Amino acid sequence: MRIAVRADAGLLVGSGHVMRTLALASALRARGAAVTFLSRRRDGDMHERIVRDGFAVRRLESETDAGDAWLGASMQSEIAACTRALQAEGGADALVVDHYRLDAAWERAMRPFARRIVVIDDLADRPHDCDLLVDANLGAGEHGRYRELAPGAHLLLGPGYALLREEFREPIRRARPRDGRIERINVFMGSFDRSDETSKVLRALGSLPGAPLRIDVVLPAWAPHGPAVRERCMGKPAIHVYDEAAEMAALFEAADLAVGAGGCAIWERCALGLPSIVLSVADNQRAGAGQCEVAGAALWLGDAAVAGEPAIAAAVEELRRDPRAVAEMSRRARSVCGARSRGFSTDLVAGAVLEAIDART
Repeated sequence: MRIAVRADAGLLVGSGHVMRTLALASALRARGAAVTFLSRRRDGDMHERIVRDGFAVRRLESETDAGDAWLGASMQSEIAACTRALQAEGGADALVVDHYRLDAAWERAMRPFARRIVVIDDLADRPHDCDLLVDANLGAGEHGRYRELAPGAHLLLGPGYALLREEFREPIRRARPRDGRIERINVFMGSFDRSDETSKVLRALGSLPGAPLRIDVVLPAWAPHGPAVRERCMGKPAIHVYDEAAEMAALFEAADLAVGAGGCAIWERCALGLPSIVLSVADNQRAGAGQCEVAGAALWLGDAAVAGEPAIAAAVEELRRDPRAVAEMSRRARSVCGARSRGFSTDLVAGAVLEAIDART
């Protein structure tokens, strides 16, 4: 069984598309599939990470004069490059696409080379020609919006289908009820953190009164501000900095509170019942963050570019003074994902992909 995955990472597009498709790719490989990534070369493309995880990468060249910086090529070049890659692979039983610039027109062009097309989305802002669509956002099923955007597709909607990495399986199973005390805080503002929100959060936490908290910072050494953050944290025994090789699930499990970006990480934290203060670092993170706040699963401070150090410090201090509210936030976060009651979410998606491939129609 051959699976192709079209996903990019980079300083502009972030790491989430590649990270969540890697989670799905690992689950499909465990079920006997051979998975190849089609991914464009660019700064921060994460191709080394894909290879390190044991998957092949067919690298698509970027065009310096591309009108669409997010895609990195013209649509004509994109379709031609993917066609060549899929032909070289001998076609695919399923093509998984996780990319905000690709829609029904691209998917129709790929139909001759893939038996089934699977879309991973969280924007619901464009039409799709696909057999299966996955959107892990809380409000993904509102107003039946995908009935118009992806007619005829089988839909997997809501955080119960979040693409979580294998390392989250056991921590979710044993996720502990939290008593609301805050002694250890996790800080993760995304793998690239181009605007250095990590330093802002650390300054805010450093201004808090009382005994120092243990702070676990996750920021790869190769991120733009990774070396500077490490240098500033040297000699501060309460702050521990981890790179991309860190086991995020273990750090989230150990934390009492997270201060972090939205995106994929918001569902990872919810699955473990980790109370969160969220700052959105990209437009596409606002919906998920806002929905989590409405559900009582997180406290959203708005866009990171607007939320300053005083607001972050005040939010943390308010939660420190109210353990019962923190414990309730934890309970609601676990309820949002529902991963423990329905089975591991990535398994559910992988199973649906295989069912789509096996379908006779």
